[in-house]
Amino acid sequence: MKRKKKLIILITVLMSTLALVYLKLLKDTRGERAFSKVTVKVIDEAGEPIKNANVNIGFLLDQHWDKSISKTFHGKSNSNGEYSSTFLGARESGISATKHGYYRSTTRYKRDEIKNVFWQPWNPTIELVLRKKINPIPLYTKKTKINLTTNYVDFVGYDVFVGDLVEPYGKGTSNDLLFLLEKNRKTAFEYSWKLIVKFANEEDGFYKIYPPKLNLYSKLVFPNKAPEDNYNTKEIICSSSANPQTYTQFRTTDDSGYLFFKIRTHETNSYYGKALNFEYYITRDGLRVEFIYYLNPTINSRNMEFDTHTNLFKNIKSYMKIRQP
Repeated sequence: MKRKKKLIILITVLMSTLALVYLKLLKDTRGERAFSKVTVKVIDEAGEPIKNANVNIGFLLDQHWDKSISKTFHGKSNSNGEYSSTFLGARESGISATKHGYYRSTTRYKRDEIKNVFWQPWNPTIELVLRKKINPIPLYTKKTKINLTTNYVDFVGYDVFVGDLVEPYGKGTSNDLLFLLEKNRKTAFEYSWKLIVKFANEEDGFYKIYPPKLNLYSKLVFPNKAPEDNYNTKEIICSSSANPQTYTQFRTTDDSGYLFFKIRTHETNSYYGKALNFEYYITRDGLRVEFIYYLNPTINSRNMEFDTHTNLFKNIKSYMKIRQP
């Protein structure tokens, strides 16, 4: 009889515990927490699995990364390039993979919906491509800032080897890129301006890069090499305007997020580089242009894989330094 009583008590305690756990899970579910499982498959650019890659899967505990701590699981990919983990968390996961000889890749994954106490889809396979390091080399690279004013009535040259405007506005000596600002400012709420970026040498040009040629999840976003030909984009035009009478603001930026370029082209010889993140800021007396660029100093070499420890620009300010390959 005593055994029976003990068994009943044990079953009651167990059922109560399970009920409390279920209620806790239900509460978490309403707050967007539920069980989820994720499988990461690490592959190379040819689609082949990468074994023994270091994989991190982070589960968000709340709905915002910046307001919570996350639980991260670490492991090695198996012979199929896969690693899995399960946790009680929120909708989003952060994923990364590394291996010696490859560039790190990261991504995020958001689940669709909760059924009972499980996120759906259950155990999706998320592919993450690692790009192989081929030949990182020293390059000229920096984040540059150019202040243009309406006092410049003609194009102003920029020397990419020196990393500055040409004389008398800077220390540069060769007109590689040319900048011109056209601005009409009536008030702070009524204005228009246009920025033109082009080349001094008509044989030079930009080559625009679009997905899927980009790997936006890798530390090395661009292809390893610049293309040899078809630098057909000769200028970038950006404009902005505001009209208080129609309550409209308009801004357009030429599609210039990811670009290769070639400069100082003469017959069959050129210098190659890449540029990204052209940004434009209106100032009191003009415009500030910011962008990142990389330049290979070897004539006709199209290698764009930057060794981040050997920037050829020396003694530049910390905000100008680039740590991405």
